[in-house]
Amino acid sequence: MRCGWRGHAAVWMLGAAVGLLTARPAAAYRPFDSTDADVAGHGEFELELGPIGYFTSQAERLLIAPAFVGNLGVWPGWELVLEGRGQAPLDHTVGGARVALGDTAFFAKHVLRDGVLQDKPGLSVAVEFGPLLPGLGADPGVGAQANFIASERWSALTVHLDLAGRLTRAGEPGWFSGVILEGPAAWSARPVAELTFEQARHDGAYLAALLGGQWQVAERVTLDAAVRTAQTAVGQALEVRAGLTWGWQLWAE
Repeated sequence: MRCGWRGHAAVWMLGAAVGLLTARPAAAYRPFDSTDADVAGHGEFELELGPIGYFTSQAERLLIAPAFVGNLGVWPGWELVLEGRGQAPLDHTVGGARVALGDTAFFAKHVLRDGVLQDKPGLSVAVEFGPLLPGLGADPGVGAQANFIASERWSALTVHLDLAGRLTRAGEPGWFSGVILEGPAAWSARPVAELTFEQARHDGAYLAALLGGQWQVAERVTLDAAVRTAQTAVGQALEVRAGLTWGWQLWAE
C-alpha cells in the first residue's frame, strides 16, 4: 500500500518521537571540529545535528543548514561515521550554486584502549580513518584521513587530543591537530573550548579557536552553542554554531 506525503511525514515524526523517548544520555561532542576517544555503543545510533549556523570571511558568507554527524555502533568498540555540512551562500553570484553539501566524509572509528570514557582508569585511546568524499556543489575530489585520539578526565576538566594526517581532495598532503577542553563532567551546563591547527602544502595553514557551552537539558537531550574564529592565509573568519545531540538503540547489543 502506498501512502502520500502526509503519511510519510506522520511516520517520520512518529519515528523521531520514539527515538527521543528511547534515547540514551547524549555524549554531546558537538560543536567541535575535533572528536573524543569514544564510540557509540553496539547497536546505537547517535545524531549530532546543527540545524542552522553562520559563517563569514573576507571571501564569502554562508548559511550552514544543516551540519550533521551520524555515528552508528556496528560492533563493540567500533562505529561508522558519516558527516557533512549544507551550505547556502548569502552573497549569491551569477552562475554560483544556490546550495551545496560540503565537508563530507565517511570514517570508521575504533577504541584501542578502554579508559576514562569507558568508565575505566587511565587514558581512552582511539583511531578514526576513512575517505574524504566529494561534496555536491562544493569540495570536489576524494581524499583520505587518519586520526589518533586520546582523552583524559579529571574532576574539573576533560581533555581530548586529536592528531591527524590527511590527503586533501586536491591530492596534497596535510595534517590537523586539535585539543578540546571541557568543564566538570558532573555539571549539566559546562563551558567548552577548542584550539585547532590545520595545514596543507598549497592551501596554507590556519589556527582556529572555539568557545562555547554544552547544556544537558534532559536525560536524552544535550544542546550546544559556540563561536569559532579562525586566522587563515586570506584573513579572519568567524562562525556561529548551535545544535543538539541525541542517540537511540536500533538493535539489542
